[in-house]
Amino acid sequence: MQPLQLEPTYNSPKVNFDAQQGVMELKGRSIPEHANLFYQRLIEWAKEYAASDPPKTVVDVRLDYLNSSSHKFLYDVFEKFEPIAANGHDIIINWHYEEEDEEMRETGEEYSENLKVPFNIIEVEELF
Repeated sequence: MQPLQLEPTYNSPKVNFDAQQGVMELKGRSIPEHANLFYQRLIEWAKEYAASDPPKTVVDVRLDYLNSSSHKFLYDVFEKFEPIAANGHDIIINWHYEEEDEEMRETGEEYSENLKVPFNIIEVEELF
């Protein structure tokens, strides 16, 4: 399975999804004009990755902001990882948020409560 790597822009995060290593990283800001087009690639990749029955997966998310459409599509990406957890394999989503950014902390908590994937909500001094 080929990695999915996208360079960051002002409107979209850096994406580094590596199936061989079992590591997925999202870093930056997510306010793309057409979130459906941006996230569709990630959703398809995540679906294929989950179907490969990976033994260990780590998802690191460091977003300083995401708009409402990104919020929905990112949920769809995370949802594709649920079968990994259901099959008893190691998976963790590390949701990093900057200290005092209550909105991003609450967003991570919302994902954690609604998804069947283990989450770590991690406060950091600086995201990048």
